[in-house]
Amino acid sequence: MLKESLLTVENELLKAKNERLQLKHSEAFTRVRAEVERLNQENDKLKTENKDLERKYLWIVKQLEKQTRRDASV
Repeated sequence: MLKESLLTVENELLKAKNERLQLKHSEAFTRVRAEVERLNQENDKLKTENKDLERKYLWIVKQLEKQTRRDASV
């Protein structure tokens, strides 16, 4: 009888510990998922910014080529 009571108490303690660990794991997963989402959004923003800068760079190179041709023909 005493052994059964001790096993019951131990079982309840293990259940409580398991619940705490599950909660801790869930909170950590949520934090990591939020950080991944934030990083994905930042990455998308940087990709867009990079494309815009590349377009501007190509436009400037094109303008310089036109100007160089004009200067060479003068």
